[in-house]
Amino acid sequence: MNPKPVVSMEDLSDLKFYEYVSLYKQSKDFDVVIIGGSYAGLSAAITLGRALRKVLILDKGDTYNANDIYSYNFITQDGNIASAIIAKAKEQVLRYKTVRFVKDKVETVINEHNKFTVETRRKERYSGKKILFATGVIDMMLNIPGFKECWGISVLYCPYCNGFEFTDTDIGIIANGETAFEMVKLLSNWSRHIILFTNEVSTLSKEQLKKIKEKNVLIVETEIVSLEHKKGHLKNVVLKDGNIHLINSIFCKLAFLQGTDVPQNQLDCELTGEGLIKTDVFQRTSVPGVFSAGDNCLISRAISVAAAAGTIAGMNINKELIEETFYL
Repeated sequence: MNPKPVVSMEDLSDLKFYEYVSLYKQSKDFDVVIIGGSYAGLSAAITLGRALRKVLILDKGDTYNANDIYSYNFITQDGNIASAIIAKAKEQVLRYKTVRFVKDKVETVINEHNKFTVETRRKERYSGKKILFATGVIDMMLNIPGFKECWGISVLYCPYCNGFEFTDTDIGIIANGETAFEMVKLLSNWSRHIILFTNEVSTLSKEQLKKIKEKNVLIVETEIVSLEHKKGHLKNVVLKDGNIHLINSIFCKLAFLQGTDVPQNQLDCELTGEGLIKTDVFQRTSVPGVFSAGDNCLISRAISVAAAAGTIAGMNINKELIEETFYL
């Protein structure tokens, strides 16, 4: 039987030739199918591999930040390049012979009496007793020239991940209303030089405005027209009225979409009010047999938190599998 056609050769970029040939001869039945191959997915996979579980990781290949960013606040990896951490993690995970990694996009997951069938873009079909979504989220970039190029380098989401590097420098915040007030409070821990860009008419309350001004935070309501930068390192914030502010970094909480709509639209997994996949402390979703870990279900974006959630998910998936077979 000839191998099935693929969408493009890029789909096979992570496979050696012998792996590609043998791909079509291998079993398609697994204990666990993990969708998403970043920190949470790989952490779950190594936990399950060490529990002797047959695991498939399906990753569509664009999981990682387009900018080559550095990882901070992740013990043993502080200051290392994030993509290098992922590469090393994948290498370690795949030392476990019961774990496979396939670059392919999941399009459909069918729940048939708590056994799951996964269909991919390459028209492959796999089955799993349990499913883990580690698919992350898609941040909705602001329509400001330079914003996307600086994202993850000097335009940032998490002060705990990046605040230290900008201690007592000129920090900008793009936010309004209650979110702006909370971000000013948080970032005042790292710098006394903060400018709040509401990017429109301020919706802060009188009490919030009073407190912010007491902290010598400048509030700018004029629209931002561009961010001037050098290879992602912010230099200036340019406003519509022609004024320019010299800024070293900007912190901003973006709206986001789920990395895939399969959990909520095909499996009826519940979402929280913030749009995250709802899970319990064991990383179980509202649907039996379906787990979630990482940015798609956690408020925190710290890498260490995503990795920890993946480990918790892996441990509890294995426990469920044991409970289901031990008394048979």
